[in-house]
Amino acid sequence: MRWTPAKHPLAWTFLCFLVLDAPQVFTSIWQLFRTDAPIPVFRDWLKEQNLSMFSFSPFWISVPLGLVMFLWLIVELRLQRGQLQNLEMQNAPLYPGGNGDIKLHIATEEPFDISQWANHASYFVWVAACLWIEMKPAPRIDQDHPAYPMLQKIKGALDSGQIESLTGSANMNAKVLREELIKLASIHREKPRFLFPSEAPSTFEEEFSAAFKRTLFKDKKDDRKAVLLRLTELRDDGVIVRNTPGFLTTPEEMNRWFLRADEWTDDLLDALENLDAADAKWLATLDTLPPARVAIPNVRTGEKSRFELAFRSLDCRLARLNDLLKKYGVGA
Repeated sequence: MRWTPAKHPLAWTFLCFLVLDAPQVFTSIWQLFRTDAPIPVFRDWLKEQNLSMFSFSPFWISVPLGLVMFLWLIVELRLQRGQLQNLEMQNAPLYPGGNGDIKLHIATEEPFDISQWANHASYFVWVAACLWIEMKPAPRIDQDHPAYPMLQKIKGALDSGQIESLTGSANMNAKVLREELIKLASIHREKPRFLFPSEAPSTFEEEFSAAFKRTLFKDKKDDRKAVLLRLTELRDDGVIVRNTPGFLTTPEEMNRWFLRADEWTDDLLDALENLDAADAKWLATLDTLPPARVAIPNVRTGEKSRFELAFRSLDCRLARLNDLLKKYGVGA
């Protein structure tokens, strides 16, 4: 139990009297009988008793006060620690431990509510990286932090110029508009909840949709309109695949991108063969590659030569696909 004025009013009143009022009361009573000061009288009395009188020193005041303050601090810290432990014991829910004993589980913070971060006008890069994976924003993100890969993706997008910050910088303290982050999400085919609060991201739905379109097309390969629609959809998918590498930060993600680019090429050639075999052959064999129409991203996963070849090949096929669609009357 803490020794507070509210719990011990009489003791605190007596202590205040000793410290504040007692010297004045003693002086008033002394002056009723004597006119000289009490301290010189007390000193002379000690000399008469042949008692040695120590010379005055400031340490007589500073040392006792320092000891009292130190002891008071120790007592306060021990009392506060005991109160904190009692509060945790009262609020902690019980659950059975692994050895059958009852253990205490102490909740240190409230659950994170991502809805409070939705639809802000702009975000710091480190905040967006944490919110992207639905974690409470933390200004320190090291390599072991779960948000580190997403942080590198956003910084990579800023470095490559695919999105822009308000200050033009690409560090984790840069501020990015919500519209720029939505652009990043659309290119990466993701829907984080803080940017799309009314839509839940679903990789399964996207994969299922792609597989469903591929399966549905197998039954309509003889239909010219279905083939043209399939080619138009593949053009959109190709643009997304081409614009994705700037956000890849690990070798595993890069390998998945290579597989995705190859899969897109196979789907494109498979669809085009049903319309014109000669055009499909022309699209399959590229011969000399022209320069890419867009800037080649600076990927951070190595294999630069392989990536540039795949990127330029994909961009070249996209350009030829645009020409073929115009030839077939799409978008004319």
